[in-house]
Amino acid sequence: MYEIIITILIILLLVSVIRNRGSKQKFKQDREKQDFLDTIFYATEYSPASIIIANENCEILYVNRQFVTMSGYMPDEVIGKKTNIMNSGMTNPSVYEDLWSTLDRGETWSGEFINRRKDGQLYWEKANISKIYNKVKDSTNYVGVKLDITERKAKKHHDNSYNCALELLSSGAPLKDILDAIVFSVEEKNPGRIVCSVLLVDKEKKCLTLASAPSLPGFIKMPFIT
Repeated sequence: MYEIIITILIILLLVSVIRNRGSKQKFKQDREKQDFLDTIFYATEYSPASIIIANENCEILYVNRQFVTMSGYMPDEVIGKKTNIMNSGMTNPSVYEDLWSTLDRGETWSGEFINRRKDGQLYWEKANISKIYNKVKDSTNYVGVKLDITERKAKKHHDNSYNCALELLSSGAPLKDILDAIVFSVEEKNPGRIVCSVLLVDKEKKCLTLASAPSLPGFIKMPFIT
């Protein structure tokens, strides 16, 4: 009788040990999964790139810290809002057509936007956008990873305009064409913020003539008299 009781106790002890090991193993696996998720979260939250996640209706679900730095919007100002909240109206519509056709094919889209910060300032973004399937919610999400390339674009535009002005000067082009190129080089460095003009004074220094103002409204383009 005692042998049977001892045998049962040993079996129960073994079962308890096995279960305990299984629980410890499961706890370890769960802990490792949570640690991995925490690592992914912090990598996303503190990424040097702006990251935005939206649902299938293009309503924003998540933005990271760099998004706040780039756009000027706090998370609670954009969560639940449409992703076009930063739209400046200056990006060519063909860019968005290409974006959606690429995503509909299940591919990652890469391109550039001219967006507007909360303070109204324009800025350039280099974006990579992907469509992902959320198995938990049985829905589609969009993930965008973006970089601020405003300085690079401004420098490129400025250099192009500067080189164009030099080429025009060396080829003996009309003065107006040369001045227009110089004006464009200044305006492109500050897109949407300034409009420039060049005035020429006559030999007697009595009259100012508008020599270049390609972006000014027509009614302003008239001689200036001192």
